[in-house]
Amino acid sequence: MTSSLKSTVSRLAFDNPSIWSFCSSSDNVKVWKTYVDVVKGKGMDNIPTIKGVMIMDGSPEECFDLFVDDQRVGEYNDNCRELEDIAKLMDENGVEVKVNWCATGKFGVFKARDFTTVVRNERVEGGGFLSVATKVVVDEEGLRERDGYVRSSIVLSASFMKPVEGEPGKCEFWQITKVGGLGGVANTKVAKKIQDKLVVKAPIDFLERFGEAVKRRRK
Repeated sequence: MTSSLKSTVSRLAFDNPSIWSFCSSSDNVKVWKTYVDVVKGKGMDNIPTIKGVMIMDGSPEECFDLFVDDQRVGEYNDNCRELEDIAKLMDENGVEVKVNWCATGKFGVFKARDFTTVVRNERVEGGGFLSVATKVVVDEEGLRERDGYVRSSIVLSASFMKPVEGEPGKCEFWQITKVGGLGGVANTKVAKKIQDKLVVKAPIDFLERFGEAVKRRRK
């Protein structure tokens, strides 16, 4: 599942620039969105997929090591207040695939939410790294809804860490995300307007904070 998702997302992210519309930026980050269904690889969807890109002051390997370090995720990701690995395994190619549970805190009208995802982390050709995640829908022990949270879903979270040509100490970080139904009050019209603004702003906040965490790691 994650292997085919990696191939589809990679193709649409890098080989199909015409599907992406620029929507916001900061001094360091540029953000685009598309209504093409990036998960299926064809067709349209009413929920946008968001792409954020930033040059990091760290190598792809340094960025990847930080990104997969569960102990440091709180330094740059407010949407992951709790994180727990439920299962880990290696596929036939020696690539790590794991299932994890994470939870956000309460934010405004939004109650605390939790997510279960299957995550694939690997080195890719050209000296880069990739982490791709998608929702888990199997209702097994450890994946069931937990008291105090509204179960939500991450349809897609793909992070590409690419070398910057001629600058070995830097990394081009691409983050591509699509969030599914949030449930509860988040499905009201007012909450959806708030959510739409957050969806575009979130990549900027995430990437800039991740960049600061990379700098701290290098010191």
